[in-house]
Amino acid sequence: MQRAINALGATTRMSDKFDSVAIRWVFIIVAYAYVARLVIVWFVPISVYWTVPASAWPAFSDGATFLSTSLALAIAFASFYLTIGFTRRFNKVGLPKPRIFQRTSLAPGTSIISFVFIITIAVAFILNAVAFARGIGHQGRFIEEELPFKLVGAIIYAKTAIIPALLLLLVYWAEVRGKRVLSRFVAVSMVCLGLIDMFVLESRGAALKPVLMLALLVWISGFRLKTSDKYALTVLFISLLLAVQVVTSTRLLGEQTDEQWFNKILFGLNFLLFRITGIEQLMAIQYLGSPIPLSEIPAVLASPRGIPGYYTIVLLGVDDSLPQTFAPSGLGWLYLVAGLPGIILGSVIAGLLVTVGWRWLSRFFPSSESVVKTFYLLMLIIVICEGAMEPAILSFLVSACTLKLMEPKRKRANPKFIPANHSPRSNV
Repeated sequence: MQRAINALGATTRMSDKFDSVAIRWVFIIVAYAYVARLVIVWFVPISVYWTVPASAWPAFSDGATFLSTSLALAIAFASFYLTIGFTRRFNKVGLPKPRIFQRTSLAPGTSIISFVFIITIAVAFILNAVAFARGIGHQGRFIEEELPFKLVGAIIYAKTAIIPALLLLLVYWAEVRGKRVLSRFVAVSMVCLGLIDMFVLESRGAALKPVLMLALLVWISGFRLKTSDKYALTVLFISLLLAVQVVTSTRLLGEQTDEQWFNKILFGLNFLLFRITGIEQLMAIQYLGSPIPLSEIPAVLASPRGIPGYYTIVLLGVDDSLPQTFAPSGLGWLYLVAGLPGIILGSVIAGLLVTVGWRWLSRFFPSSESVVKTFYLLMLIIVICEGAMEPAILSFLVSACTLKLMEPKRKRANPKFIPANHSPRSNV
């Protein structure tokens, strides 16, 4: 019980810091994917050649493109942080900080957590079998046969949004209840499902996503990891680096290579560092083309591949018969839609999302606040890096609706509040 109260106290204190968690993560992502990578691309352009076709390589050594990209990045930074500063000041003057409900009593018992876990895992394996048989989500392959009633989309969002939301919620509930073994077991199951997708569907990022979700949950909720947890995470990280190289060799060569294990780890680390889409895509867009004409935007947005498809086929010149598309990055997506005004507007909206939006989540998800914030922050990261607006936002909405349906009903009478400076006592 004491473990649950300590975890709750950490969550309460973290939530009371307004929006610093979201701001810090977004700052880290932007600083690496855009600022640091701009320097890397300019001095070592060969490091990102594998992320785009050869048609975009001249952009990385073009001085005019470097200056225009730097200007767009500076404008985005200024708009984003001016919005944050204005919003925080407005909150300080006119909006009182909401009080935090005690959430320990809202988490269900072990029997309910175990039952939901068994059902979720069973459904996950069924969906994986159907997806593999139909080629749904398989990298580099078209879907062999469309299913009726838009079942393909339902299977994709069930695998990428509903199942992860349920499993992450169970991890959180078990941790809050002090059931450490159950929490770790569910977490390992999440990673194992990702590994299955990684090897069966040849998706190199499938196993990395649940690890990122768990890391964000620990950061947001304030849970403390034991030494054994840290050792396990280190071993898992190295294993994932090796798995990335194996899957890449299988996709490109159809077989595994005989490289030494150290080289495989370096390859996997390189994939992690540069798999995050960033400034190089914006540089390619500004070098190869200009914003989409206003009259063509509705047609492009309504097309099956959307803005990424336009970037891939029209600007990069990739054959439209290939099933994959290149992500334009968040700033690249905004630039294609509306140029510099689009970057300014998008940066202002991002500033509102990490402040006002982050704050509102606390009021609508009393027992799963940390979990829904994990998916919210993951959505922001994907949108900022990849520029995959529609799927990222829709995936978050599906996850949020799933978590809302799982919210236990709480009594409104005599709610117990925890003050911001609450410090759990041993005799509680």
